[in-house]
Amino acid sequence: MSAPNPELAAAERPTWARWLTFGSLALASVALVLTVHHVGLHELMRRLGKIGPWFGLILLMEMVVTGFDSLGLRYFLRAGGRAVSWSRALLAHVAGKAINIVTPSGSLGDVVKFSMLVEHRDKTSAAAAVLSYNLSHAGVELVRLGIGAPLGALILPLPMKFRISLMVAGFVALFLVLMLVVWIRAGLAVSAVRFARRLHLVSEARVEKWRMTLERIDITLAGETPDARIYQRRGFFAIVGSNLPGVVTTAVLLHALGLPLTVGNVAVIVAIAPAIGWVSSVVPFGIGVSEALNLALFAALGLSPADGVTLAIAKRSMQLVYAAIGLTLTLTSESVREARRARLRNALLTAPAGIPTIHSGGTGTSPSPLAPAATATTSPASET
Repeated sequence: MSAPNPELAAAERPTWARWLTFGSLALASVALVLTVHHVGLHELMRRLGKIGPWFGLILLMEMVVTGFDSLGLRYFLRAGGRAVSWSRALLAHVAGKAINIVTPSGSLGDVVKFSMLVEHRDKTSAAAAVLSYNLSHAGVELVRLGIGAPLGALILPLPMKFRISLMVAGFVALFLVLMLVVWIRAGLAVSAVRFARRLHLVSEARVEKWRMTLERIDITLAGETPDARIYQRRGFFAIVGSNLPGVVTTAVLLHALGLPLTVGNVAVIVAIAPAIGWVSSVVPFGIGVSEALNLALFAALGLSPADGVTLAIAKRSMQLVYAAIGLTLTLTSESVREARRARLRNALLTAPAGIPTIHSGGTGTSPSPLAPAATATTSPASET
């Protein structure tokens, strides 16, 4: 199955969705121009030059993140039944993430990821794996916020209002994690669709049509067998591992920019980073939004706002590299696989009669279309 073309998918979206995308991009572009003007283009380029020698290490950390994320996705697929190879999980993850980076809302990539996984697994298991991956990432990022924000508030000499805001944000994040766990155990997929039905977003007929699939997804999320629960836990710990290199990346960037490399600074920046990412995902690459939010965060921490903008642009540079590599790998892999399928189809269609062919049932002989149909015969031995 070929991965959906993101350009075709965008062309088929409703008019309001296209206008929303264009409008958000226009506002984000204005925000980016104002932010760069506030910092100064020359000053921004000078600070980016400081990071230059460290880009290799930052890219290496991104590769480690990708490895852990792909491993987590593979474990979540295994929790739903038959395993797939790590390379297939890696390709699906890279394709989905690359498309998420270049499209607003970060949801089209999940569709692409799902479409690539259903070639090797049933739809229910693939959907449950993608959902488990997203829920695990959301939970770990909320825990980062719940721990890092209060830690920074206690360590750093911050204004009282900002300190209280960090403490409140941390407690709210931990509460949301608890609610997420309870929701999963109560049947997240079914309850979410029922809630959408109450809001008249989904018809009753569609809810009934989806019921069995949704219940199966909820069973997979909760882990129906001890083995499934083991793989769910392994997948979750792989996602935890994928979040750790972010701490190294933040520390490297702070060091490269000559900023104080303190536990408090790293804790707050790492904790707030997912929230900035969530808000910035409304536009491709978070253009403008990410810069403005990082500027405000660094100013609140008493650091140079220009360094906050530099950090945002440095991370986006890594995203550009990731998106380019990911899309290239995906297109290349899918093109090669499609070419192999075409050759196999042609070989089967043009195979002469009596030539051995390999099919799902093993090695057999290709019958001639002119040969008479085989008649069923019963041997005396088989009747006894």
